[in-house]
Amino acid sequence: MSEHEHRDISLRLIVWSAITFLVAGVIIHVGVWWLFKLYRAQDEQRDVRRTRVEEPSPVPPEPRLQITPQADLTEYLRSQRQTLRPSAPIRVIRVIRGLSPFFAPHFGLEEGIWH
Repeated sequence: MSEHEHRDISLRLIVWSAITFLVAGVIIHVGVWWLFKLYRAQDEQRDVRRTRVEEPSPVPPEPRLQITPQADLTEYLRSQRQTLRPSAPIRVIRVIRGLSPFFAPHFGLEEGIWH
């Protein structure tokens, strides 16, 4: 007549669960280790670069350090004067004088220039 349980838990079921988890863990770890080795061997066979950017040149880009700054400034000013020298200032004045006084403020000119 006693239909109650003699034990609270089944020890056999706990042992089988622990063995199952242990075997599954070992299988998973071995599988991941094998995949890691496989991927590493494949990468060693390929030409895998970290980046596609080319190596920088050993010569630094312009502007470089000046050896003679005074001579460089003199040369720069000479070239700027040559480039910016007005070739026909009279033509420019004639064009400005030919403008109507109505358009003078649009070109930044004062009205007194027209009187």
